[in-house]
Amino acid sequence: MSVLLILSAFLLQDDERRSYSAPAFTAIYLGRHQLHDGSWGERSGTCDCRREDPEPGPEVQRRASELLIQLGEDSLDSRVRAQDSLWALGPGIIPQIRESAGDGDLERRLRCRQLLAQRHRFSKPGDLASTALALLDCLWQGHTHRSRDVCRGVAIGPMMEKGLRWLIQVDPQPTRDPLGHVLATLALVEGYGKSKDDILGAVAKTWLRGIAPSTTDSIEVLAWKGVTFYAARRNRLMPDARDDLGRILALLDRRPERLARIGAYLSRVWLGEIPDPGDARAMLCVHPLDLDPVDLFFGTLVFRHAFGREELIENWFGFEVRRALLVSQGTRQKSCDEGAWMKGTTRETVRRTALTAMSFQVYYLYVDSPSEWEAPKK
Repeated sequence: MSVLLILSAFLLQDDERRSYSAPAFTAIYLGRHQLHDGSWGERSGTCDCRREDPEPGPEVQRRASELLIQLGEDSLDSRVRAQDSLWALGPGIIPQIRESAGDGDLERRLRCRQLLAQRHRFSKPGDLASTALALLDCLWQGHTHRSRDVCRGVAIGPMMEKGLRWLIQVDPQPTRDPLGHVLATLALVEGYGKSKDDILGAVAKTWLRGIAPSTTDSIEVLAWKGVTFYAARRNRLMPDARDDLGRILALLDRRPERLARIGAYLSRVWLGEIPDPGDARAMLCVHPLDLDPVDLFFGTLVFRHAFGREELIENWFGFEVRRALLVSQGTRQKSCDEGAWMKGTTRETVRRTALTAMSFQVYYLYVDSPSEWEAPKK
């Protein structure tokens, strides 16, 4: 009897954990790992994720020890300067501060506890690509900065507002970070499309000027540019995207890689052509789980366009694929990996998590998924 009770309790707990869809779970992970400035891509100082920062060198440890001693000095200015200097040494010194929080005079202990209470100030800023992917994942679930949804204590609207505010304050970086730039442009375009916020629209137009297709672009950058140009045209942020989509098609048609062929197929769709479904079947003659997250997302989108939802479920994103992805997604409550598909670093985890959730969006056929973008009728 006791074994049955334990099993029943486990099953109930599992059902409760799966009360959200796979994409909704990602919003939980993203909300808990957003940095204090609104970006993503680095380890948040407020979570318990495995530390990715290298151990501080002897010089940093020595400097930290000196500053920790100064926290107990009589001069208020000296104590404040020491506290600010400790933040500048980075998150690697947190163990030293934690040790000092229980040792020494009262003033020093209190200052150390203040430092630990604001651990987010030790974090490095996030990066453009991670932040944009996190926002796109949530935007394609239908969330905006005006959303009122709360998932496991994560308020989606404020999270989106912080992320979009961070994005609009970043200087465009088309040459220094081409992938980050095009993803950020797409996030701004979709943010405007979902909210009709004039500020997002104005910033999106500025960023769109920096994504003209180039022979130096990587295949992934060109694939995302195709999505971005079509989204901008669809959201009336540019009068016509045919010339840009045509240039992307010409550049990708020269390449034999799978992602290049997928991007070329989508460009043809968005140019109003009806590509041969046989081409899609040939380029996707692979098990979905053997693809990296980028190819999986774009491949799922192509499969949906070419063959429709019924065949997508039966022959591409079927039960076994969905089960394998769901099993590998973190669902342990209140753990750092809840909602994530984990990788070695925070940046890799955010990328994999957002892209995998976006593939699920194509399967679920939410209205906000790109798979609903006016595919040619067969």
